Amino acid sequence: MDRQPLIDAFSSARPGSMLFVKGYRPTSSSASAVGACIDYWVNAGINWARTLERSAEVLDTFTIERIAADCPTCLAQGSRLDALDLAAQALSGPKGVRQSLNKAMAGNTRPARYRSLAPGLYVKVDATASDLTEPLYLRGLLQGNYVQEQGDRRVVRSNDLTLTKRWIERSLPRSRYITLKLEAGVFSRLSVNRQRFTPADLFISADRLEA
Repeated sequence: MDRQPLIDAFSSARPGSMLFVKGYRPTSSSASAVGACIDYWVNAGINWARTLERSAEVLDTFTIERIAADCPTCLAQGSRLDALDLAAQALSGPKGVRQSLNKAMAGNTRPARYRSLAPGLYVKVDATASDLTEPLYLRGLLQGNYVQEQGDRRVVRSNDLTLTKRWIERSLPRSRYITLKLEAGVFSRLSVNRQRFTPADLFISADRLEA
């Protein structure tokens, strides 16, 4: 059992090529509904820094007037003045999307969380790639997904500012940049560069090591 074939597959993949994760079961509600089973198509050749740059370019096309006129939450405000004020706060306010994006682009001040093994393939910064009990992380731009089984999604009530910011964010590439945590038991197959890998190819559980 060796992860080097996987690393080689990622390293030799053409830029822009898709990887496919079949039967992924999210373990965190922050990513998707807990209990769901989802197939993912991901472009792993797009890095986070470029995604942020492209998001900034798209955000520059937004205006307060456009948001106030098109966002359903803004349209539901009592007056056009209220709609414009909400749009302005969502776009450029202290907690607005522009401020959030600027912080992300200046994120070099934060310690790195992941270490790259190949384009799109990562481990935690303090992990060893050869340790088969350590999870792997796939990062890239989501190209599509198919929900095999619906899960239980927690219902969260959001205020108008949050809803407006989400409406803006959906147009930004960074909203489609995802991180999938792979470990034994959370996916059935990973396909990259015409090669297929199962959990048994990449992981060994701690109890098996002790045995």
